[in-house]
Amino acid sequence: MAVIGDVLTSPESGWARYNDNDVNISYIDGNSEWKYGNDSSGTAGYWQNDIHTYTGSTSDKGSMKFNFTGTKIRLICRVTTSYAADNSISIDGVVENFSTNNNQNVSRVLVYEKIGLEDKEHYVEVKNGDGQIVLDAIDIETEKTLYPYKVINNNKTLIFKNDEYITYVNDNWSLVNTSLPTETQFIDSGINDLSIIPESAWSQLTGDIEICYYSDDPNKNEVAFNIETEPFTLYDEFGDSMDILYYTDDPTVTEPKLEITANYSPIDELDGDFEVVTWTNGQPEEVNEPVESVYKEASVDGDLYRTTIDLSKGTKRVEGV
Repeated sequence: MAVIGDVLTSPESGWARYNDNDVNISYIDGNSEWKYGNDSSGTAGYWQNDIHTYTGSTSDKGSMKFNFTGTKIRLICRVTTSYAADNSISIDGVVENFSTNNNQNVSRVLVYEKIGLEDKEHYVEVKNGDGQIVLDAIDIETEKTLYPYKVINNNKTLIFKNDEYITYVNDNWSLVNTSLPTETQFIDSGINDLSIIPESAWSQLTGDIEICYYSDDPNKNEVAFNIETEPFTLYDEFGDSMDILYYTDDPTVTEPKLEITANYSPIDELDGDFEVVTWTNGQPEEVNEPVESVYKEASVDGDLYRTTIDLSKGTKRVEGV
């Protein structure tokens, strides 16, 4: 297995190589310009005989942007003693440095590697350091793909119940923390899509819960959920009787009146046991209850929203809207 500084004339097993002129890669100029170089003779040793070069400084940054899928990535560059030693690469907003400064003067050198990423789409930005950078190729996981650059925001949810923050993973509820989770815990352990949680899982939780929603999307300023429950009536909620307290400071009101509107069926008049046979070609109706989340606090990179829902009504499905 290759290590940083090795010459990789071709991608290793398990890796696929994309050339520096791939249509999914964007080159953004700083004060200077990215320059495309072609060596048709092949004497320079570039991958597919071409490169992209940027000559800048700490105050003159050019950038290369793209997205990719998979769990790993490598940068293949040309190195020499005059190239920048403090280049940077940002993967999903996490920045690391790498060097293209080397006492060799060769092409197709492995200058950066990141493995063990989550198997999803990632967004990447590469910038030059104090000097020149020559980008030759990108290696990613076999059967994965490059995509045009776009920022992919983290929108994650945890459930707060009985002083515990829990997530749903591998068909089970799992403890994340007993105190407010960190941003990293939200990102690493949060639920991406609440709608995948089945009714049987919601039925394992009783009473009130809080839905805790984390987002680092700067354009998101409100969050809402649809709660699908079993149908219920006032009788289901209050039973045979309930007290209604009426207050007014109107001196002309001496005898308040209460008007109750309710559904009625002649079947209500029947006593004892009886059977009712019905037929329909329609689907049974469910109750969909929209719930707005309340903004709670800002963190370093994102915002936290919370909302409380009552599971006693027989929650079937929860989804973000």
